[in-house]
Amino acid sequence: MDEPTSALDLCLQYEVSEALQSYAAESGAVMILAWHDLNQVNTECSVIILPHNDLKLAEIAVERFLRVPVSCPQLAVKSANYSS
Repeated sequence: MDEPTSALDLCLQYEVSEALQSYAAESGAVMILAWHDLNQVNTECSVIILPHNDLKLAEIAVERFLRVPVSCPQLAVKSANYSS
């Protein structure tokens, strides 16, 4: 889903996020979301995947990404074990 809650007010954002998390937990589904809001990423996600030209440039834990901000080229160097 691409920015599933960005156009909603805060109350609806919370409700939709809760519903998505509930569904994923109950069904065992994995959700792939495109978010640009790092506050939502911090509360909703465990891993950040940075794409570039249809390839996975890097994969990093949210806690690490938010703790040590780095640019994409630096991540690509630090994440030598990425898979496409």
